Amino acid sequence: MTVPSKGAALAALLLVVSGCMMGHRHTFVYVPDLGPDLGNGRTVVVFPAEDLRRDVVAGDEGPDWVGEQRNKYGIPFDVNTAGRRPFAKIVQETTAIDLEALGFRTVQTSEEPAHQVPRVLERHGADRGIAVVIRTFNSDTYFDIDVEWDLEAVVYGPAGEVLTKNRIWGKRELQGSVLNPPKAAKRKVPPFFNDLIHRLVGGDEGIVEELSVRHPQ
Repeated sequence: MTVPSKGAALAALLLVVSGCMMGHRHTFVYVPDLGPDLGNGRTVVVFPAEDLRRDVVAGDEGPDWVGEQRNKYGIPFDVNTAGRRPFAKIVQETTAIDLEALGFRTVQTSEEPAHQVPRVLERHGADRGIAVVIRTFNSDTYFDIDVEWDLEAVVYGPAGEVLTKNRIWGKRELQGSVLNPPKAAKRKVPPFFNDLIHRLVGGDEGIVEELSVRHPQ
């Protein structure tokens, strides 16, 4: 019988400890309450969100990365989206859902807004488009949960002109759990993200007003 060395035993122990922390996923589902019918069925094109998060742009993290979960020693392990879906796609979908709750009809396009806004809007019979820029979004969970965000919504007109913007940023600590920090983060981070998108889009008077005003023919 071969007795493992102390080094091999330590490596195995570290593998077990790290394995317990790997594979954490956040599931983002947004089912908002219906608000006032401000859109009245008007079509808004929702362009892809632009993910400018530093770690993603540098290639240190994948597009599905949303933060870290720390083990009891404080060592961080990545948290990703359920199904490893790009976070930018989730932002685009959540933006559309938020507007639909206010009576807008949305069309999600895969085409980037740069230099293509007039053509895309015309093809979908719309005179308004919106895109979200993600400069920062991540959660860092030890026992409590630190969430950082820097998001900007941009509304485009029929000629591709920028009609208005709304930018929100900040950092907040959410109450976590001593007994099960990962479960607390899974429960609290997605709804907090949904609230941020609502503050950015459907809850902002300037954004909704520009999306609601009809362009003169």
